[in-house]
Amino acid sequence: MLGRLLLGAFVGGLVGALAAAVLLKGLALASVPALVLYLTATAVGAVTGLVAGKPIWSSGGKIEAGLKSLFGAALAAGALFALRRFVHTSLDLSTYGAGVGEIGELPAVALPLIAATLGGFFGLDNTPEAADAPRTGVRVAKDVRAAEAAADEDEAAEEQAPRKAKR
Repeated sequence: MLGRLLLGAFVGGLVGALAAAVLLKGLALASVPALVLYLTATAVGAVTGLVAGKPIWSSGGKIEAGLKSLFGAALAAGALFALRRFVHTSLDLSTYGAGVGEIGELPAVALPLIAATLGGFFGLDNTPEAADAPRTGVRVAKDVRAAEAAADEDEAAEEQAPRKAKR
């Protein structure tokens, strides 16, 4: 369980760090407008939902990954809102070219933090398949009474049917 949590957090953090690197280095945006940051956070939440936990390319993972992607986008936007509204810790990342400001305003901090948290939750949600689960060794008895009742009904129907007289 701890391994799935750490793997999901790592994958999510990687997705968030890549998105922050695209904003900071690719687009050269040290300070990002709020709308761009919210849109990026929803995209990061959606991508994290697709790849963390049970990924979309695994067998039977398409519906689960789609749902995680949808809810990941909504949760990422909500988490960014909470960071911007309630967490007022200022950081100076100008040495690294990532800007100065509160945690919710810096994509280099907010996006990996949100994505790692979502990835950890999605990793915990990824339970093994029933075939992968260890067997308990308990055997379940067949329902013998139902089979006996059906046989008794068949016998009663045969007895009630009129018999042809033999000549």
